[in-house]
Amino acid sequence: MPKAKVKSPEKAIVAGSFDPVTNGHLYLVKRAAAKYEEVRVVIFVNGEKTYTFSEEQRLEMLRAACARFENVTVDSDGGMQYLYAKKHGITVSVRGYRNAADLAYEKKWAVFNAEALPGYRTELLRCPRMLRGVSSTEVRRLLAEGGDVSPLVPPEILPLLARFYKRKKTPENGQK
Repeated sequence: MPKAKVKSPEKAIVAGSFDPVTNGHLYLVKRAAAKYEEVRVVIFVNGEKTYTFSEEQRLEMLRAACARFENVTVDSDGGMQYLYAKKHGITVSVRGYRNAADLAYEKKWAVFNAEALPGYRTELLRCPRMLRGVSSTEVRRLLAEGGDVSPLVPPEILPLLARFYKRKKTPENGQK
C-alpha cells in the first residue's frame, strides 16, 4: 500500500486578478492544495486596473472552481500581497509561468516580496504545455466574439460566465 504524502505545514497563497479564473489558475491551486496544508486563493484588486467582471463575480466564480479542495479558502484584498501574507501567516506564494516573459515578471515580484517580508518565498511552477495558451485575456476575447471558452475554464464557472457576461451590442456582431 502506497504511503500517503505528507503535506507541508506551511500556508500558501495563489494570487491573481482571476478575471475570470482559468484552467491555468486551477492547475496552480490544485498543485498548491496537494502540497500545502492550507491554501488561500486571493483576488488582489488593483484600483488602477479595469476588470471585465466585478470583484463579487470573480469571488463567486473562484469559490465555485475551488469548492473541490477542502484545504482552500477564497478571499480578496486591495493591498499588497506580502502584507496579506504577513497578516495571515503565509510563507509561500505559488505562481505559474507560461514563457520567458512571464518568468521574468514573476522573478521580479518574487524578489520584491521576499525583500519586503523576510522568509516569504515564491514557488514558480512552469505551466504544462497544454495550458500555455490559456489566459484570462484569451477567455475574455473569446467571450466577446461569442466563442467557446469551455476548454479554457473550469466547468463549474460556465453557468456563471453565461449569467455574468453581457456581450457588448454592436453593429459588427449583429446586435443593436
